[in-house]
Amino acid sequence: MEELLEDLSKSPLKLGAVTFSIASVGYVLVQGLRSLTRRSEKYTLPPGPPRHFLLCNLLQFPKDHFYEKFCEWQRLYGLYSA
Repeated sequence: MEELLEDLSKSPLKLGAVTFSIASVGYVLVQGLRSLTRRSEKYTLPPGPPRHFLLCNLLQFPKDHFYEKFCEWQRLYGLYSA
C-alpha cells in the first residue's frame, strides 16, 4: 500500500487520474440517489400537522387518549384517500 502511495505521489498524471475516477464515482452515486428520491415525490403524503425540525411530530402525540387526537387531526386535515 505504501509503495502505491509513493508511486502516486511521484506521478501527477496518475494522481490526477485516481482523483478524477473517485470524483466520477461519487458524482454517479449522488445522481443515482437523487433520481431515487425524485421518484418518491410522485407519491406525496396527505396534509398533516406542522413538523418540528428534528423531532418531527413526536412531541405532538399524546400519551393518553391518542385516538381522540387522531380524530381531531382527521377533522382538521381531512381523510387521505388513494
